Amino acid sequence: MKISLPAVERRLFSAFRFFVAVFFRLLPYLAIAEVHRLLAKTTFYEDMTDAGRFGIALFVIRLLILAGIFYSVTRIETLCGDAFYLRYHTAKRRPATLLEELRFFLSSPRFWAEFGAVVLTFVLLPLSFSHSAVEEWFGKGPAVKPLFLSVWLPFLFLLDLGGRLSAAAVWSAEKKQFEEDTAWARKKRRSTFLKEWISVFILYLFVGTLWQVLVPHFATFGALLTRSEFLKILLGIAAFFLFVALIRRIRALSKRRGALRRLRESCRENGFSLSPIRRPYRSLFRLRAEEDFTVTARGVRYSCKLIPAVRRGLPLQLSGDGIARYIHNIRIRGVTLFSWSTTHRFGYETEDKKILIVNPVPAKLLGFFEGKPFPLDNGDRVGDYLVYTPGSFLHMLELDCVEKKESAAYGYKK
Repeated sequence: MKISLPAVERRLFSAFRFFVAVFFRLLPYLAIAEVHRLLAKTTFYEDMTDAGRFGIALFVIRLLILAGIFYSVTRIETLCGDAFYLRYHTAKRRPATLLEELRFFLSSPRFWAEFGAVVLTFVLLPLSFSHSAVEEWFGKGPAVKPLFLSVWLPFLFLLDLGGRLSAAAVWSAEKKQFEEDTAWARKKRRSTFLKEWISVFILYLFVGTLWQVLVPHFATFGALLTRSEFLKILLGIAAFFLFVALIRRIRALSKRRGALRRLRESCRENGFSLSPIRRPYRSLFRLRAEEDFTVTARGVRYSCKLIPAVRRGLPLQLSGDGIARYIHNIRIRGVTLFSWSTTHRFGYETEDKKILIVNPVPAKLLGFFEGKPFPLDNGDRVGDYLVYTPGSFLHMLELDCVEKKESAAYGYKK
């Protein structure tokens, strides 16, 4: 049988990259676990944390730190590594919903191979090295490790899947094309991976250790929880956040009410035909894939869809396939620890000119052109839709210029 050396080299290189990916995912986890084990043996740690009294709390904190670093590193490795990135961006139809993203990862042999390597590592390593807190709390009996892993490994599986889905949310928002995956782009991704990997590792190492020291001291104030003065403070804080949420919704309702009033007045003054407006206020909190109203001006009928941004600081990304994504990021000093997106379908079919009216308007509104995200402005096109704020749409409607804008920056007509 003839052996193809290039094929062997590719397989060896692929195997090498697989083990490197697993190594970089497990190294922070095991390193932090070992630091915790060594730290727990010092008298300084025992004196500062009162380990004998707060053992269960410290045990839970150490496990949560390990869970956090596993999730964050998995997310970074998925986001910046080549394996899932290339498969996602070269797919004939990219996943657009949570269910499709789940199928994308669960149908990947690479996903199961990487998690299998994680399982094998924890099965082979002694518990005193990988999870010393378990032995410190439950002892070294022969049944301790199997029982712990039977609970912990399914939990890690969920964290693994969650980290992958978080990366997919970023890809869905960016819509990068495979044609842009040049050698320079790969080098940039790997550089980003190394920088964020180091940042997350240091963050969990030092902040996690500091949290272990501080929690027992916070616990000494537990008696305050039963005092009426402290309960009043907690109720005041809760009332403040509820008030902020209420103000945000009142602001959104006010913006929508003012926009609809101006719409009716403009149509009446200019002789435009305005259809009844469906769900004018309910659509602030729940999008549906249907038009909200139509405006007929000078023989042209415009099918309009209201897109809300109740939280102004939440980035909103609109894609031509009829999906609105609200991007949530949790950052510490520029490093994204967690990110997720909530998606809503607004796309629908009609013979009329389709208009997206964004109201209220977010601080950051993005679209995509040739795979690149760019800030959307009034009159920009997203797929079959033209994007406007209510005031700009009415102004352009009065001037009969709704479809006559041209963008020099992106080189295409609206």
